[in-house]
Amino acid sequence: MWSEVDGGRGANQIASCLMKHLSNISSSVKQVTLYSDTCGGQNKNSHMMAMYMSCIKNHENIEIIDHTFLVAGHTHLECDIDHALIEKKKNSKTPIYHPHDWLQLVRQTGKKIHFK
Repeated sequence: MWSEVDGGRGANQIASCLMKHLSNISSSVKQVTLYSDTCGGQNKNSHMMAMYMSCIKNHENIEIIDHTFLVAGHTHLECDIDHALIEKKKNSKTPIYHPHDWLQLVRQTGKKIHFK
């Protein structure tokens, strides 16, 4: 779990996180497709574009990075449901006193399969 104690959620941190993930994908993967909202501070900025260019240049297997931005207010990502479930669980009088409590709350949230 990535808390604000561990680091911010700005453009550089998001780009670094994605770069680490892209560096570890299988060498058989030639095309990467990403979907995200239109949050300019996190994923719709020059830092992300520079990271994508660096990825294509330094990873011989990656030929195409397709980043699709969803239309604000008209679509939702699958993880939005997860966020709503976590918020609902948080508002059900579950006390949060320590960052570890957030981890426990997230682990206990989920309809059939608890989140990891």
